[in-house]
Amino acid sequence: MNIRNVLLIIFGTVVVSVSTALITVKMIQPTLTSTPTVITETAVPGVPQVMAPPAAKNVIPPPPAPSPAPTTAKNKGEEVPIPNLESIMIPKEFDPNFDSRKPLTTDEAVSTLLKNTPACEDEYKELCTGNRFLAEHPLACLRSKKDKLSGSCAGQLTAVQDKFRSDCATDIEKFCPEQRRYFPCLKSRFKQLSKNCQANIKEYSRK
Repeated sequence: MNIRNVLLIIFGTVVVSVSTALITVKMIQPTLTSTPTVITETAVPGVPQVMAPPAAKNVIPPPPAPSPAPTTAKNKGEEVPIPNLESIMIPKEFDPNFDSRKPLTTDEAVSTLLKNTPACEDEYKELCTGNRFLAEHPLACLRSKKDKLSGSCAGQLTAVQDKFRSDCATDIEKFCPEQRRYFPCLKSRFKQLSKNCQANIKEYSRK
């Protein structure tokens, strides 16, 4: 056998082997592509794991910002201005309870309305001067806060109240028997009161 025949035999063997390999690959490829890949959570040594992307978290949107308070009222598509408080109040000229006098100063209230209760001056300044009505009615204010008064102040306040009841007992029974606040009731009927009661009302009323 010469060299030429040997080469032909080798070449033929290589061609047959390559052809057989190509046919085998073509037969296996459809099976590989059609088989789904199953990802398990069990770790296999030597095999890299495929991590699934993290699930998106539910994000709660922030609450909407509160809308500003309306300054106008809408009526059939038109804007109507809302009246302010002063425009709907009774004018002071027609208000029978309006007091046009200047507020009493603390010293004026102490020297006139608390002249018989000097021990109550400090309690009055602490408890009653933050409000005009209470500041100008110091005895009523102090009586409403009797649990906060000193013993000397409470004693003087009781003496004043007892004298008022003594001077105006008949008038209270006659004009204000069912009233809880005797002083303003009697003051509204001042000209009909007895002299002793009138003197008491004058002494503890603002001039």
